Amino acid sequence: MTSPPQPDTLTPAPPAAPPLLRLVDLGRAWSGRPVLQHIDLSLQAGERVALIGPSGGGKSTLIKLMAGALRPSHGRIEVQGRSMAGFSWRELQAFRARCRVVEQHSLLVAQSTVHRNVVGREPDYCAPRAGAADRCG
Repeated sequence: MTSPPQPDTLTPAPPAAPPLLRLVDLGRAWSGRPVLQHIDLSLQAGERVALIGPSGGGKSTLIKLMAGALRPSHGRIEVQGRSMAGFSWRELQAFRARCRVVEQHSLLVAQSTVHRNVVGREPDYCAPRAGAADRCG
């Protein structure tokens, strides 16, 4: 019979990666009227969540805050452990470019693809790279 490993011989677990996006005590007010208050949320890469609530409940405001399109009235937004408030203008623009928000009253083009409506261009399937000729003829 073998004895269990001693605590001093155990390898500590590696530190967990910071969440991809973290909201800490986040709030937003319009003309002094609070719309969102004390929002705490952590999202890991690949995680999917649903945001539901009544009309006028602040869902669109929250999405715009998370995408960096609005600044919070209080609290903070962290992206991979860094406060968004500390982003340079270029870093903020790069972050915003990676976010895709489809507005509830957007002007979608019915004749276009979902990808083009969301991203603004068709996927670059035929970009010059190895094997592209095989796929795109």
